[in-house]
Amino acid sequence: MSQVITCAVLFVVNTLVILLAHLLFPHQVVLGTWCVSYNWALIHSGFVLGLIDTFSLPFLKLRQKILGRSFTKREWFIAYFIINFIGLWVIARFPNQFGFGISSWLVVLILSFLLTPLQNFILTKTLKLW
Repeated sequence: MSQVITCAVLFVVNTLVILLAHLLFPHQVVLGTWCVSYNWALIHSGFVLGLIDTFSLPFLKLRQKILGRSFTKREWFIAYFIINFIGLWVIARFPNQFGFGISSWLVVLILSFLLTPLQNFILTKTLKLW
């Protein structure tokens, strides 16, 4: 059940950050194409990034087990920063399916840097309630 909650929370956070980025910088973060609507692009991109983040968690836990120790907060931040960067980059490479576009890798870097601490903050607050 916690993975469902995690995915839902990440979906909301990702969608809001992508929406805010699009509203503030419409030429750098583009939502929608001729065949994918604005709303569907926003929902689909946020959901797929949430799935990528959620399904990477078991692999990170396996990595902890292989190392024989828990990750530090810094290691978790770096891991999710890389996952967010790769996830956003991959989603942006398929605009016909997702309707999400970016102007450069620097935009992905900034979005990943904004997403990671926000995801961490919201997830820690939400999972404490459950």
